[in-house]
Amino acid sequence: MHCTQLCSVSLVPLLLAIPANGGSRKMAMAGTIIAYRPVELITQVPSFSLNREAFLVHIEKTSSGATPELVKVVYEHLGYTGLTYDVLHATPLLLLRVSRERACDETYESFAKHGPVLRDATTGAESLKRIVFVGRFSGTSVPDSQRLNCYVLHHYEALTTAAGP
Repeated sequence: MHCTQLCSVSLVPLLLAIPANGGSRKMAMAGTIIAYRPVELITQVPSFSLNREAFLVHIEKTSSGATPELVKVVYEHLGYTGLTYDVLHATPLLLLRVSRERACDETYESFAKHGPVLRDATTGAESLKRIVFVGRFSGTSVPDSQRLNCYVLHHYEALTTAAGP
């Protein structure tokens, strides 16, 4: 399945540990991107330039008694992303193959303040919001002190066309 295509198969969110080559530990997580930084999306450079995006992802663990978790996912890729505006705003359930990267853990306050900014050349005012919450998450409020564990994205695919009701 191509990453930008959405399918109607519904799977229960999961969190699996999958051993990877070279001693690095990769995991598969099912979750929904609830917020993104629009400047990272619109300033991508085509060809062989490395682009970087960071998302807030809502993960539901399947272990007994676990509560939903909000994490930061960093996606570095060459050229344009498949996680387009339309895909982000459809809020599909995604299967994410990630590895844990403790070095980029931060609070929500830090994530919000240190995102890239696009300013008006004349006034110097910010032209876009630093973070946009999407779909059914558009009214979401995250406490500044919320800790965001960080993961690096290696691969993704859509599991559903929308993440729940």
